[in-house]
Amino acid sequence: PNMAWLVAIASMAVAASASAQNAKFTASQTFEYDPGKTGTAEAYWDRNIGEADKSGNTNFGLRLEKNAPTPANVAVGAVLNGLKGVVVLAGDTLAFDMKDDSGPPQDGPRFNVFYTLPDGTPGGFSFVGGSGNATKSAGQQAGWTRYTLNLQVSPQANPPIPPGSVLESVVFIIDNSGKYTIDNIGFRDQVVGKPGSSSN
Repeated sequence: PNMAWLVAIASMAVAASASAQNAKFTASQTFEYDPGKTGTAEAYWDRNIGEADKSGNTNFGLRLEKNAPTPANVAVGAVLNGLKGVVVLAGDTLAFDMKDDSGPPQDGPRFNVFYTLPDGTPGGFSFVGGSGNATKSAGQQAGWTRYTLNLQVSPQANPPIPPGSVLESVVFIIDNSGKYTIDNIGFRDQVVGKPGSSSN
C-alpha cells in the first residue's frame, strides 16, 4: 500500500490522550478515502444492519464498501479515537465481528497501528490483521464471526508490537474490493457497537 495515504488516514485521528488504565475509545469517525473522487467508497454506521445492542433498541452496524478493484487508490474505515497515549500491555488484542456474507472472501479488514517504541523511538507501524490471520470464534449472533488479533503474535500483527509501546493512532481499514458489515470493534475489554464511547 501507498504509505502516503496510510499517513493521511492516520492523521485523521483526534489527538486525545489516554492512559494504560483508560482504553475507552470511539469508532464514530468513519472515512472514505477517495482522492480521485471515483464515488466508489462508502463508510457509515446504520442502526439496522448490525447485531443487537445491549439496550435491545437498535442493531447498529458499520457498513464499509470499496466498489472498485482492489488496486484502486480507495479505502474505507473508521478511526479509533481515544487510544492515543495508551501504553501497550502484553496480551493486548484488537477485534471485530463481521457478518458472514461480507466479502468477497479475502484477507479483509485490518487495523493500521502507529506507535512509539518502548525506548521512545517514533515511527513504529504495524498491520494488525487481516481477517485471515485472526483467531475466529462465534459472533454475538448467528451469521456473524468474531475475529481477534493479538498485538504480539505474528502474523496477526506484522510486525508484533512490543509491550511498553505507546499508541499514536489506530485505524480500522478496508482497502480490498468488497462490501463488509462490521460490529463490536474491540480493544482489550472495551467494545464499540455503535457511534459513541466504548464500554466493557
